[in-house]
Amino acid sequence: MLSVPVSTSHIQRALAAADWNAGVEETRVVQQQLARFADVCQMYAPKYRQITLRGTSGQIPRAEIVPAFRTAYGDVVDAWNYYLANHNNGRGVILIGHSQGSRMLTQLIKTEIDGEPVQNLIVAAYLNGTSVLVPEGEVVGGDFQTMPLCTDMGETGCIVAYRSFRNTLGPVNDYAATSRPGMAIACVNPAAPAGGEALLHSYLTTAALMGGPVPEWTTDGRTIDTPFASVPGLLTGECVSNERGQYLTIRIKADPDDARTDDITGDIYTDGEINPDMGLHLIDVNLVMGNLLDLARTQSNAWLIREAD
Repeated sequence: MLSVPVSTSHIQRALAAADWNAGVEETRVVQQQLARFADVCQMYAPKYRQITLRGTSGQIPRAEIVPAFRTAYGDVVDAWNYYLANHNNGRGVILIGHSQGSRMLTQLIKTEIDGEPVQNLIVAAYLNGTSVLVPEGEVVGGDFQTMPLCTDMGETGCIVAYRSFRNTLGPVNDYAATSRPGMAIACVNPAAPAGGEALLHSYLTTAALMGGPVPEWTTDGRTIDTPFASVPGLLTGECVSNERGQYLTIRIKADPDDARTDDITGDIYTDGEINPDMGLHLIDVNLVMGNLLDLARTQSNAWLIREAD
């Protein structure tokens, strides 16, 4: 069995850094992004005092954000070291994050794992919904000096990173990333690490997300009463690139002749309008959850075989 460090945190809206109090945010994140991994892994999911929504949206002065980042990252390092000392027992590890959590894991890999003996424990790192840099045309270098991007389902010790956008919108230009000459934003499709377009095994939430509409799953009025809906054959993903970087483009294979929905929700709304710069960030993980589980199973088996040799 594998142990999976995943970070979540209560989101306050008044301060730069969140507190330790658990709220509905933790429950929602666990349900959406973590719970299904219990079928594959033994989970380790510490909280950390992340930067709040006000902080990440630029509503709080940078002078307050810098110490908040240090607080958040310090919690992550402490959790990692405690896990290694008390819970790992030689198991392989899959690191899983999303958005700010992925940025924290990126920093953790840079400073605590990349090139260190503990790197041998890493089955893979799933850095969902963030920008990871590699030299143009390469799979290693940039943010990580020895840990490459995953290029095969059975590869271990590698990185999955992507940002998801509808094929009709996005992506946003990540100025912080693209300002580094010779560097490109990485994209690894969890459904097809080797490249190309592939069907996505999605688990989409049936609830409304951050001001968006309640999803309509059928065109004939039938409702879905479960907390998640799977949409076989409806969605594909492919890593593509343009002048704004590489990203996972999501295509909808609509069939107007059947009763199933021909669209999905998951966009971020600003002042009642879709914010195209943010893409499908809210459902980065939902879109590829089934594919991540398949990848975790395959990579786990490959790691165990490697360790047994």
